[in-house]
This record gives sequence, structure tokens and C-alpha cells, in this order.
Amino acid sequence: YSYYGVAPVLTFFLPYHMLTEHYFPADMAVWIFSCIGLIFLGLTYIAIVKRWFRSISSGCIIGGYIILLSICGIWYSVGRPMFYEIAVSSGFMYLTAGAYFLISSNMLSKGKISLARTVLCSVFLGLAVLSRPTLAVYAICAAVFLVMSVKKSSPKLSGKIAFILCAALPICALGAFQMWYNYARFGSPFD
Repeated sequence: YSYYGVAPVLTFFLPYHMLTEHYFPADMAVWIFSCIGLIFLGLTYIAIVKRWFRSISSGCIIGGYIILLSICGIWYSVGRPMFYEIAVSSGFMYLTAGAYFLISSNMLSKGKISLARTVLCSVFLGLAVLSRPTLAVYAICAAVFLVMSVKKSSPKLSGKIAFILCAALPICALGAFQMWYNYARFGSPFD
């Protein structure tokens, strides 16, 4: 089990072990999670630039991208890939994926909201919290954006309900699982 977060175990290590009957190396897992997280960080940056900063020169955009990747704290986990860094790098991967789908779903910008991207945002943010419970702060911030987007989601009540279900069900289901896991493992659903 992982004391720090159960998502990397459930989504990667356990399936790998069940398929191969071997244990995946922790340092390689940290590297894989970090690389995927860096890709999603870049995609999030580009999505933000496309939506709100189109007038900036391409040189500034590329410079900002290089700086963003250079100063990203995930490099500390890559440089010291121990057991704890599995949860950190997994949380980083899921958080940046959730941020990308939040931005690219059009919740915060013009255009029709994508329900599929809303679901993916909710799933990945929930998995981020299951990776590192401290990432719940980011999930709460995203939940504020999700609530603010209900009005924009659809002029019809049925469309608003569909949006609320897409936004809330995945993260609530993962939250309920986390509470069950906490109770089973630590004796309290809030541990």
C-alpha cells in the first residue's frame, strides 16, 4: 500500500503487477509520471495562451514555455526518485491533466462547454487528490470554476443537470472511495 496516496497503486502498480507478476521500479514510475505531467503542463500553458494571450509574440510564448518547464518543481522528484516521490509525481501528472481539461473544456472561455472534457477534468482532479491528499486545495479551486460554469453550461435545465453530473459525479465518487479507504486503513474517513 502507499501511505502517501493510493491512486498510483490502483492505476499503475497494481495492474502492472497483476499482468506481469513483477513490481515496477519506483524510479521509472516517477520518471514516467513526471514526463506525462510535463506534457500536460505544456498543453495547459499552450491552451491558456491560445485563449487569453493570442497577441503575445511567439518568441515570448516560447521563452515562457522554456521558463515554465525549467522552474517546475517536479525536477526534484525526478532527481531523487524514492517511494514518496511516486505519489508526488503521480499527483503532478493527474493535476496537470485536470488543469488542461479544465482550460480546454471552454468552462472559463468562450465556446460551448465540452462535457467529455468536463468529465476528464473531474476524473483527473479526483485522481490527483487520491495521489496526494494535499492536492485537494487545487481540486477545491477547480470546483469553484465548475460551479461558476453551471450558468454558462446550457440555457436548458437538462443541459445544466448534465453538466453538473459530468463535473460532480467522478470527483465525488473518487472522494467517497478515498473516505472509505481512509476508514479501512486508518479508522477514520477524514484521516
